[in-house]
Amino acid sequence: MCSALALKEQQFMPDCGLLHKKLKRLLAGIVTALLLCLPESAVASGQKSSCRRIITLAPSATEVVYSLGLGANLVGVSRYDSYPDGVKDLPRVGGLLDPARELIITLKPDLIITAASVGTPPDNLATLSAQQLNFNHNSLSGILESITLLGNVCNKKRRAARLINDLKKQISAVQQRLKGVSAVSALIVIGSEPAAGLRGLYISGKDGFYNDLVRIAGGVNAYRGSTAALPSLSAEGLIALKPEVILQIVPETLRKNFNTALALKFWKKYSMVPAVKSGRIYFLKKSYVYVPGPRFTMLLNDIAHYLHPEVFKNS
Repeated sequence: MCSALALKEQQFMPDCGLLHKKLKRLLAGIVTALLLCLPESAVASGQKSSCRRIITLAPSATEVVYSLGLGANLVGVSRYDSYPDGVKDLPRVGGLLDPARELIITLKPDLIITAASVGTPPDNLATLSAQQLNFNHNSLSGILESITLLGNVCNKKRRAARLINDLKKQISAVQQRLKGVSAVSALIVIGSEPAAGLRGLYISGKDGFYNDLVRIAGGVNAYRGSTAALPSLSAEGLIALKPEVILQIVPETLRKNFNTALALKFWKKYSMVPAVKSGRIYFLKKSYVYVPGPRFTMLLNDIAHYLHPEVFKNS
């Protein structure tokens, strides 16, 4: 009787060893789920973040900061920043070549980011105690490297890796659609001084960010010199280049007062140029066209459409 009662009692009593194992598995699952929900900076044990107060001195650097979810950590941006909307209320700390050093000191940054594509940081920044990063955004590879760099510094490695993977997929998608097409010769105008005529036009060379985009978009840069010298054009030089397409980048500073009709009238004086003769002159005015940052895939798609409308006519 007693043994029967004991057996019955045992059937209703939990196996403590089994319960302990189940409890351990449950707790492990809860901890894992919580860790996945935490920001990467919280997961990286023992690593002190130096990204709590960030200042950027170039719009492209600002966009990299936002792309990694660090926009809330920005305490100051350059006078040229306009994207995204969150920068509009931030203090302006000048530009890379003339930073407002005293204001920067009062903002107490622990990280200052510059961009080599804008120029060389002045010496007076070097004496500040904040960590400094200088992004090289003169090429697509430089943009991708800057995302990885900031991800490493600010404990955003996984987010940076996901972003880079997504950008590379977008590049591949464009390349796949353009497989087998003939390259189109394109002239990339990156600056203009209307009063100076052709000599006031500045063009992107083979070493620049735009050259990378044109190449991926199924084109070839009509100008094979270096961008570094900011080459200007002569009438003879323009005719000799024989571009099939002209892509004119309109910077934000000129966008409001830019007159497309007058610009087209200017180009029509050179009707012997293939791009002018066929009417394939395009003015790129979107906010991302002048900023070599993470939104470059948007510009890549625009250029691909202009160079190969036959491929993208239904999209």
